[in-house]
Amino acid sequence: MFRPRPGRVVQAYKFALDPNVGQEQALRSHCGAARAAYNWAVSWVTASWWQRKAEASYGIGEEELTPWRPWSLPGSGRRPGHATRVEASWSRP
Repeated sequence: MFRPRPGRVVQAYKFALDPNVGQEQALRSHCGAARAAYNWAVSWVTASWWQRKAEASYGIGEEELTPWRPWSLPGSGRRPGHATRVEASWSRP
């Protein structure tokens, strides 16, 4: 359970969203894009793990294995706004 430090006050706000049809469509599109980006990152990192495992099974030394891929955006070399286009039902108007 969270307990604030002595002398500190914790305050929170709760908001209810009531979007109109256009706003709801935009929210769904943004959520879908975030999910697609997350799935891409997971598959990108996982692919290197499987590649390293396969290489190790062939007896390739640690120093010659495919390099590890980082989880972070800066470490991945990707930049926001430079993602490839993903075609999905939530991305179409």
